[in-house]
Amino acid sequence: MLVPNDGRVWALDVPVVFTAYRIWVNQVEAARSGTVGQSAKSAVPAKYPQVIYLPGTGQTSLHIVIQVSNYENYRGGLVYRLYPQDGSRRFKSLLTWVCSAFGLFIMAGSIQLVTEALLFLQLFILFTALYMCAVFIRAVSRRREGALAAVAGAMVLGAAIMNDVLYLPGLVHTGNFTTLGLFVFIFAQSYLLSSGFAKAFSSSEELAGKLIHLNASLEEKVRQRTRPWSRLISRWRE
Repeated sequence: MLVPNDGRVWALDVPVVFTAYRIWVNQVEAARSGTVGQSAKSAVPAKYPQVIYLPGTGQTSLHIVIQVSNYENYRGGLVYRLYPQDGSRRFKSLLTWVCSAFGLFIMAGSIQLVTEALLFLQLFILFTALYMCAVFIRAVSRRREGALAAVAGAMVLGAAIMNDVLYLPGLVHTGNFTTLGLFVFIFAQSYLLSSGFAKAFSSSEELAGKLIHLNASLEEKVRQRTRPWSRLISRWRE
């Protein structure tokens, strides 16, 4: 990682990582949470978010290595949100409350009431799918990285959900397609991850090449500047 040498203090904000991690900065261990292991027996889970202050001794490049292991939580590894600037936290809270309330209603209500209320849940799911498509379209308009593939997968999933909402009450006679739409959506997310890793690798290779070229040019400048002094020293020795 390249950091500007401007005197400021830089740090890494490490959130909760599921479920154990170790971090090295320039081959020195900077943080750890739990015990990273190659099996469930050797690993020890822990949840310890922390802030890691990076060394600021005039270094412009930092080598960061992260090890993560997970055998306990389904949300494994480092989790981050796609396009958080384009969504709404209020809608996320609304989605959580509505789904939780309907889950409690299913456990406590009668079969007749639950089946009658399914229509409202299906309409809310359809509205959520449309909102998801709108968020991805906004990300595309703002030229977010990988947003085009994300909106394509979201459109397919939204169309599949809309079809199933109309199919279940018998309004259309097509079939269930949510599973297929979810597969396409997950495939699009997988493409985003793979393309992100590929771009990160190519960027690191490009930066490494620039660093090698910069070191070579600095060595040449040092030789040019010290050449007159070398000649004077050689003459003085003669």
